[in-house]
Amino acid sequence: MLKVKVSLCIAFLLLFTPLLKAQINSPYSRFGVGNLYEGYPVDLAGFGGLTAASEGPTLLNYANPASYASLQLTTLSTGAYFTDLFVTQTNSALGSSSSGNSTQGFQDGALTNLSIAFPVIKNHWGASFGLVPYSREEYSVAQLNNTNLGYNSYDSFDDSGSLYKFYIGNGVQFKLDSLDRLNLGLNVSYLFGTFSQSDDLAFVDTFNAYNTQHMETQKVGGFIFQGGIQYIKGFSNGARLVFGLQGNLQSKIPITVTNVWDRFVFQDVGNGGVKDTIEGEYNQRGTMVLPASIGGGIVYDNPTHFTIGINYDYTNWSKFSTSGDTGQVPLINTWRAAIGGQWLPDVKDYHNYFKIIKYSAGFYFEQTYLSFNNSQISGIPVNTTVPLYEYALTLGASLPLTHGPTFTRFSSLNLAVELGQRGTLKDGLLRERFLTISLGLTLNDMWFMKRKFD
Repeated sequence: MLKVKVSLCIAFLLLFTPLLKAQINSPYSRFGVGNLYEGYPVDLAGFGGLTAASEGPTLLNYANPASYASLQLTTLSTGAYFTDLFVTQTNSALGSSSSGNSTQGFQDGALTNLSIAFPVIKNHWGASFGLVPYSREEYSVAQLNNTNLGYNSYDSFDDSGSLYKFYIGNGVQFKLDSLDRLNLGLNVSYLFGTFSQSDDLAFVDTFNAYNTQHMETQKVGGFIFQGGIQYIKGFSNGARLVFGLQGNLQSKIPITVTNVWDRFVFQDVGNGGVKDTIEGEYNQRGTMVLPASIGGGIVYDNPTHFTIGINYDYTNWSKFSTSGDTGQVPLINTWRAAIGGQWLPDVKDYHNYFKIIKYSAGFYFEQTYLSFNNSQISGIPVNTTVPLYEYALTLGASLPLTHGPTFTRFSSLNLAVELGQRGTLKDGLLRERFLTISLGLTLNDMWFMKRKFD
């Protein structure tokens, strides 16, 4: 059985990895450390990402390491997401005399996580390790500048790169009485990745004009410490009321920054077009300060019928700083509120497969870390101090890989859909609407069994 499940996981990765190509173009990802990934598996995405208080015998919730202590089975979790992104801007903000809006569509995909967790000492100690994405920058924007001298110039901004976390975590459990438990946990993560930015000023309709290009590369590598606590109030009918807290300390991450300023001839790009290097700063040591965060939530879980809960997270992004370029827009503190639930029609009616599927729904509303004040997005003046908000409706389903009796239905294929929006068309800003479909695979098995012989 173990070989079958491992083979299924490998097949899942081989099937979807070739489809996960970066084609996204999100101008908002130019700022800060890019677009942040939500730090939870597909299992939780369907009902809003209620991470702080979610735990269970087969749930790998790496967002709160305290949950590892509740694991009863070895759990392998992986997943992938696919996004359709529609970026809209008013024609007037683009410099056009026509009314209305202009919209462009992009597609994207990537792995959500690759994680494993297992009980070291059942009902006392659990551990986990894995790889999860942290953030991503991906955009390419060009702006035409008309001049009074009879020639045109283009400003172009290109950025790409990602940050990932490889984490190792442990959770311990203390029994307070026959029903109540207290979980404590800690993740130690190594954050790593590279960002590359390129800003060009080019005179495309002037033959042999010398243009300028600034290229910056940031290599990131350092540790983040994340802790969690969960209090589980048990009831005689098997239901649980869980109170959870999670958060991380402010972290100073070493980075290496390289800046190069070149001159090139536009017509020769791709054919040795760089004529000379004006200035270069190579492998300069610096620091990226990532802020502290804290989150809390409450979940009521009746495992045979339904789950419902709320979650709130706060991050002090105004303390963010870096030796590299981040778009030169000060960041603001963020918060995220979510509500969601899950429903299981009939846990015992395994003859009707649709009745043993767990259906979920949720909603979240988030103030992002971006706020523009007399600044610019891609060279376009913006005059607003209103923060950018993001919100989404989430739906999901957890489909058992077998439909036999309850004790055989541990592994599952998880589906989640998010339909949401970030930004606004007011004050020359951009509106991003997205549809994200996530597929996850959770495989559970029992390891480290002590065999007995009669």
